[in-house]
Amino acid sequence: MNSRELLNRKLAGEKVERLLFCPAVYEHKARLINSSPSIIAQDVDRLAEALAAEYETYRPDVLTVGVDIYNVEAQSLGAEVVFSDSMDEVPNLRQRILEKPDFSKLPKVNEALEKGRIRMFVEAARRVSKMFGSEVHVRGGLSGPYSIAASLMGIEPLIMASFTDPESLADLLDHCSGLAFEFGRLYIEAGCGVCLFDSQAVPPLLSPDMFRKMILPHVKKLFRDYKASGADLIEYVTGGDTTAISGELFETGADIILSDFSSDMRVFIKKSQRYNTLIRRNISPISIEAGIDAADEEIRAVKTAASENNNIIAGTGVLSCNVSPDNIIKTRKILLDEE
Repeated sequence: MNSRELLNRKLAGEKVERLLFCPAVYEHKARLINSSPSIIAQDVDRLAEALAAEYETYRPDVLTVGVDIYNVEAQSLGAEVVFSDSMDEVPNLRQRILEKPDFSKLPKVNEALEKGRIRMFVEAARRVSKMFGSEVHVRGGLSGPYSIAASLMGIEPLIMASFTDPESLADLLDHCSGLAFEFGRLYIEAGCGVCLFDSQAVPPLLSPDMFRKMILPHVKKLFRDYKASGADLIEYVTGGDTTAISGELFETGADIILSDFSSDMRVFIKKSQRYNTLIRRNISPISIEAGIDAADEEIRAVKTAASENNNIIAGTGVLSCNVSPDNIIKTRKILLDEE
């Protein structure tokens, strides 16, 4: 039974014969083809090659199309991305382009879809889905509305705007939601699921009450619309200690939510009992980079949790280019009891 079939059975609440392993391989995949994050983030051929190398090297149970995920929508809306020649440096935004939450200064959604690298990532997803989609779920990485707004304004001005100009901020988030939906729809049309990244929208940056009132309605609507458009897999990725909003994460309607390594897995498991939702429990990428001995306790904890709770799958935090591929392979082998 291949990864796609195993995950489908898991989503249906059935028990499967092994733990599923879903590492966070974004910029790291460049290392697998002796390239740099900036090169694969701009070249569709190299990106598709790196994704193929990721699948062949690590055999992940999901395959995510993305490199510098939080930059892509901001670039399409007018921000400049700096691409480095370094073999381990991730592309970064040069500067914020909005001082206030004024979406009227931004391109319209249909215009933004044709700018920057959105179409390139969708084309890479289409190619990889044709190659591996019958074996493994391929999903496109994109940013949540609040995280797009944070890339445009910066997190501190964005938080201030929630108090000083909530109406304009609501309009900006509506605009960002429109782009997130259309970008996701392109991935769905390419035969992929979607993986929405929203780590700017979580504690301690926002209070649980702010998340519930300002973020949750947008995300729930997006996920309903993705499902109506044919998405067969949706994951919501919110890194950090999200224990305080774990209940809200289950309310989003995602098929998979993240319990990052700094969050309390026990709370997530308890809150999950009312939902048919999988929990991807992360192992710290710092531990994996340091070596298997450093990661052993976390690996064993995930294995134990998965043996006792059918909705747990194993993941990692974002793996940098400096992580040895051998360490990731060894992590998989221990998790899956492979020789």
